[in-house]
Amino acid sequence: MSGAIDGRMMRLLSECLPNARHGIEVGSRLVEDLYMDSIAVVEFVMVLNEEFEMDVPAKVVAEWRTVEDICSWLKTAVMS
Repeated sequence: MSGAIDGRMMRLLSECLPNARHGIEVGSRLVEDLYMDSIAVVEFVMVLNEEFEMDVPAKVVAEWRTVEDICSWLKTAVMS
């Protein structure tokens, strides 16, 4: 199931960041590699909230630095 979660999250991220579509990897840094600013992060969190029917806490989002950070948190949140 975690592979399906990763796939959904990567698809959503690529839809939110169309210019980074081919450059998104698990180790990609959100700001430095994908050039996500605060508005892009908020928009992505809103998409995640809708897709997974949850509310991502702001303190969790503040800790995200890489795509892997998002995947790890999302797997934990969805499976609990």
